[in-house]
Amino acid sequence: MVDAALAGVGIAFLKEESVVDAFARGDLVPLLTDWSVPFPGYYLCYPQQRQMAPAQRAVIDTIRAAAPD
Repeated sequence: MVDAALAGVGIAFLKEESVVDAFARGDLVPLLTDWSVPFPGYYLCYPQQRQMAPAQRAVIDTIRAAAPD
């Protein structure tokens, strides 16, 4: 989608982080910013339990470690 937008084919709905360089160069411009809601991050919902499966614990720990502060 980035390549198509850069080629002038149309508009693309992307995460800002993936096109920040293109914005800085002026190759792309943000559109519809008044209607774009900031992305607050991912949520992980799981039932509370006494014993958590090791794989589930590993997934949760990995997501938390990769999340920005």
